[in-house]
Amino acid sequence: MAAVGWAGPCNYDNDTAKFSAVVRDWEHRFGARVVAVGFSTLHLEPPRVRWRLDSM
Repeated sequence: MAAVGWAGPCNYDNDTAKFSAVVRDWEHRFGARVVAVGFSTLHLEPPRVRWRLDSM
């Protein structure tokens, strides 16, 4: 995120390295991924869960 020039959320904190570290951690821990980056917003998508009928 910092590499593409995202400025971070407005009126909060200008240190995008903090946000990048959190998002990277969420990617590794939960499988979340960035789907959109706006001027002051960041949109994440939760991982897709595949259900198998025989496992229920």
